[in-house]
Amino acid sequence: MANRLADVLAEYGATREAVTLFMEIAAAWDTHGFVAQAIAIYRKVLRLDPLQVLAWERLAALYRRRGLHGEAMRYASRLG
Repeated sequence: MANRLADVLAEYGATREAVTLFMEIAAAWDTHGFVAQAIAIYRKVLRLDPLQVLAWERLAALYRRRGLHGEAMRYASRLG
């Protein structure tokens, strides 16, 4: 339900609010062990706001935890 609300916010131009909600959703998925879902949401965040540093960091960490070191490096390298 929250995911759909964030989608609607993004659709209607409330990008900042959508990103905030998506970040909360992704953190919750990660906390409950749903790494693939968290990754998908963080990637959605970056499509809306490519400058969202925390999303880059968390994606790098999630990919590292999954053993996908190439993907982890790709996201980590964007952090400078």
